[in-house]
Amino acid sequence: MKQITILVALSFLLMFQSASGEYERKRDSDDAILAHGESIIYSDFKAEEKEFTRVLEDLVELSTSNSPNGKGLSVIPIINPNQLKPSITIDTKTKNFFELLDIICILAGPDFTWGTSDKAVFVMLKGHPMKIKDPFEAKIPNQSEQDNPITRP
Repeated sequence: MKQITILVALSFLLMFQSASGEYERKRDSDDAILAHGESIIYSDFKAEEKEFTRVLEDLVELSTSNSPNGKGLSVIPIINPNQLKPSITIDTKTKNFFELLDIICILAGPDFTWGTSDKAVFVMLKGHPMKIKDPFEAKIPNQSEQDNPITRP
């Protein structure tokens, strides 16, 4: 009975936060990724007192077996795992990939959110600019274009 009450309360919390706009989701989202994630249905998903990043790993691992076409989704956490290690307990049934990701981020704390950009799913702290730098466009500081080994012909 206690689990049912918690699950109902969590569902209400999700609806309230989505309706009130307090919980940001689907920023810069790619429609193809969203459609694919919503097609990945988990019959049940459980984690008990697991570290946030481990729960994300479980979500990703199970996405392949729960996907209708056998292709899963990856989640790239843009957080410092040494700073933030929230513990997650979740027991839910019949949710899609992004519904679970919403629940996991809410359980991790009010500062966590997710979004998609450039055909990838990211988990980050709220306020993160979602601008991922291309490592091939990197420049070494204090060097001119001629001296930069990355851009030199």
